[in-house]
Amino acid sequence: AWGPDEVWLTHETGHIPEPAVEASGPPPIPEPPEGAAATATAEALFQLGKELMDSGQLDQACDKLAASMRAEPAGGTLLNLALCHQHQGKLASAWAEYRKAAELIRATGQHERADEARRLATDLEPKLSKLTVIVAQPVPGMQVTRGGVTIGSGVYGVAVPVDPGVYRIEASAPDHRGWS
Repeated sequence: AWGPDEVWLTHETGHIPEPAVEASGPPPIPEPPEGAAATATAEALFQLGKELMDSGQLDQACDKLAASMRAEPAGGTLLNLALCHQHQGKLASAWAEYRKAAELIRATGQHERADEARRLATDLEPKLSKLTVIVAQPVPGMQVTRGGVTIGSGVYGVAVPVDPGVYRIEASAPDHRGWS
């Protein structure tokens, strides 16, 4: 549980200075860094993510790789995030990430590597779980959500790849009883 803790700064020498700040609650999510700081941050997160993945700590690894992508998007990072999600069994996430990684990598002229990312995505396609939301009688103002996220009417009837899990589907409309 989060509680008031001291946050310590360390240096490569191993010296631990006086407490830097008092913290209560979870730390705030910092704004993504810019320029060289973004590159350094992304690289540190990427390396840590790879180490965590190699040691089987997949949840933490995927979090670090995703944070690296937010700091500085890169095709190689996205490939590793896709691999991490694949190992977690999140095949729809991995499939989408392999496809996007192929685009990012192809844009850098690395065609063979992009083809490999595309092949990895294609290999996952027959294994994907899909969810189809069918609205038999749409009414004006109706809103359908999956896990609290609105599903646009253009997606009704479309088999959409999803990661395995339980999804709450809800529908609401003015002057109508809600459904879930």
